[in-house]
Amino acid sequence: MKLRNKCILALPLCLALALSACGTLAEQDEGVAAEPLPVGVFITWESLDLLDIEAYMEDNLSGLASGGGLTAPTAPYQGRIYAERREDENGHVEYVFEGLDGIAFFRFTYRYGEGEYDLASSSMSAGVSDVEFKIGVFNTEDKTSLSGTIYLESPETGDATFFANPVYQDGEGRVYLMAGQGMSLGGEGGLGTATHTLGGSRTLSFDGEEKTDSVEVSVSVSFIERPEGARLLFMDESHAVISELELELEAAAEPVKAPEGAAYAIAELRGADGAVTRSIANAGDDGPEAFWHYEGRVWMKGPVTIEWPDAG
Repeated sequence: MKLRNKCILALPLCLALALSACGTLAEQDEGVAAEPLPVGVFITWESLDLLDIEAYMEDNLSGLASGGGLTAPTAPYQGRIYAERREDENGHVEYVFEGLDGIAFFRFTYRYGEGEYDLASSSMSAGVSDVEFKIGVFNTEDKTSLSGTIYLESPETGDATFFANPVYQDGEGRVYLMAGQGMSLGGEGGLGTATHTLGGSRTLSFDGEEKTDSVEVSVSVSFIERPEGARLLFMDESHAVISELELELEAAAEPVKAPEGAAYAIAELRGADGAVTRSIANAGDDGPEAFWHYEGRVWMKGPVTIEWPDAG
C-alpha cells in the first residue's frame, strides 16, 4: 500500500492534533452512520451498577415462570453514563464524567470551530503516569494508540480490585462509558502488574471514499511499596554532594533551583523496609524521577522540576 502525507507523533501530554483533511464525522456521506468506537477506559475502585434490572426482569420473567431461571444475557440491558462536553472560549473541548470518582484515560475527537478538521485530544487524570499518546495519519487510516500506568500502593492485606469501564465515542461525537469488568491484583505485599487493553476501528465515508479510524488503549495497574521519604541530592563533577533537600511526598514538588556547580542530581526514595531507589538526571535534562501521592492508594510518577543554571 502506498502511503503519503505520513505523520506519526508521540505526545507525552494532552494535546489536540488535527487528524485528517478528508472530512469530519459531521460531514460523512449521507446514509452512512459512524459506529460507536471504544476510545479508552475510566478506572473505578468499585463496580458501576448500570443494569436496568426492571427491563431485564420484565423481558425475561417467562424463564422464571417455566422454572428455567434467568439465563438471558444482561449486556443489552446495561446502561450508559454520558460525559459532559465542555468548550472553552478558544473552542477547545473536553469531556468530563461529572461526579464520578475514578481515573479517566481516553481519546476523543471533536470538530474545531468551523474548520475542516477533526481534532484528536485526550482526557487523562493526573493519576496516570508513563503516558504515551501516538497518532498516525495516513491516506486511508487514522491510528491512535494510548498507554499509561497507574501506580498503586501495595495493600497490607488482601488483593486490590479495580474496574476498567470502557469508554466509547459515538457517531454524533458523544462520549459515554459502560460498566466494565473487575480485575484483581496482588496479595499481601504483592508487587505485580495487571494490564487491560481494548481497541477497535470504524469505517468513515467521505465523497465515496472510505477511511478507517482505529484506536488502541492499554492501561496497566502496578503495585509499588509506599515511599516513606525522599530527598534530592545535587552533585558536582567530582561526585561530591554540594546540596540536598527533602522532598514533600503529599504533593508534586515545586520547581527546585540547582546550585552553581551542580553537574547532576539524584532523587532517592526510601521504602518502609529501608530500601532506597535512585534516579539520576544530568544538568540541563529533565529532573530525576520520583513518586508523589495522588489520592487514596494511587501515586504519580514524574520528574522533579529543576531550574538548572544557565550554561551560557
